[in-house]
Amino acid sequence: MVLIMAILNDGTIMTISKDRVEPSPQPNKWRLKQIFISAIIYGLYLSASTVAFFAIAVKTSFFQDRFGVESIPPTSSGNYAHDHLNSMIYLQVSSISQSLIFVTRSHGFCFTERPTILLIAAFVITQLCTTLIAVYAVWGFTDIRGCGWTWAGIVKKKL
Repeated sequence: MVLIMAILNDGTIMTISKDRVEPSPQPNKWRLKQIFISAIIYGLYLSASTVAFFAIAVKTSFFQDRFGVESIPPTSSGNYAHDHLNSMIYLQVSSISQSLIFVTRSHGFCFTERPTILLIAAFVITQLCTTLIAVYAVWGFTDIRGCGWTWAGIVKKKL
């Protein structure tokens, strides 16, 4: 699933070359400290949001009470190795990593510099592909089973 996510992300990232972000007035310098700090902050945020989603989905009845979805009980061995939970986590990680493109592409807030139609179209197509995979895929080699439209909507709304 990581390979599928990487291929889909690369498709969107390639359209950045045709994006309309304003160039810097002076030549750019490598600010490695700033890059590493930003990367660590974004990585921690992405990791924390995935862990929080997992914890809320499996340890509470929040989504079941609010949206009427099926609960995710632990397996007989006590873990949560469910195929549809893997699908939900795949959708969450893929969607949030795709959305990060809009945050990192501009100098200020993400939509102060309007993205091109090509970038938006690539993002929408990628999101459609990842959502269809998460909703309908029944792939034994990846241990995922479609989570259904309700769970997919919950994952997308959470972002």
